[in-house]
Amino acid sequence: MARKLTARADLTPVPLLPHETLYVGVDIDKLKHVAGFLSRTLLQRHERFEGCPTLTFEQSREGFRALVDRIREYVPLEQVQVLLEHTGHYHRLLEQYLLELDITVYRIYVQKRAVGMLKTDKRDALGLANTLYTQLALGAQVADKMQLVRRAVPPTKAAAQLQGVMRHRYELSHTATQYRNKLTAICDELFPELVQVFHDPNLLTALLLREQFPTPPCYCHRQPRGAARCPYQRVPYRCAIASVAATRQRNDWYQRCGSPARPRVRARLAG
Repeated sequence: MARKLTARADLTPVPLLPHETLYVGVDIDKLKHVAGFLSRTLLQRHERFEGCPTLTFEQSREGFRALVDRIREYVPLEQVQVLLEHTGHYHRLLEQYLLELDITVYRIYVQKRAVGMLKTDKRDALGLANTLYTQLALGAQVADKMQLVRRAVPPTKAAAQLQGVMRHRYELSHTATQYRNKLTAICDELFPELVQVFHDPNLLTALLLREQFPTPPCYCHRQPRGAARCPYQRVPYRCAIASVAATRQRNDWYQRCGSPARPRVRARLAG
């Protein structure tokens, strides 16, 4: 009896579809993913792609193994093609795991759901599998490039090392843009006349001037000392001094009219 059990344990399962290509669509989530399986035989058996089988697995190595084991039940790994949605970073671990097994992986941008259609992960996964099937097996063309599937290529060693650096550079650039927008908003509210002198109020020379004269009253009542010592002569301080008359006229208009659009300026003038 023990010999029979040992012999059965050594057997490998025979694929159900040994001569077909299996198309797998994976709906990506934060903790769990849903995979939908589609092929010619499965489509003939279930008549519609919504009735084809699915599998829910976790975002872990054990869950990835469960997906690969289910794929092996249908076809060899050389005959499977997987489509993943490009959703942030949650798909990267699964993509890397499949590429290490030499499984063909495709990507697609996040698809917009039709109006009035209920969201179900199984429907989305089978929809991705059907998209992959229609474009690769049937050769269907799409007018919207956002719906075009693209093959994922494993990154080289140098590219893998540079991914973290590029991500850090993107975050720094995004943060710098946020600070620049905040400085522009402050300038528009406290010192709108500055754009008459500087095209970009966030240039280094403009920032030096704004540090000395944050508001028009400061500019009107105090002359910039050390202008000749400014090392940035591309837009010197004397250009700003030339507009003193216009700035004073605007300052007098604020004091007479009390524009509600400049509450912070009025508070600084009152002080």
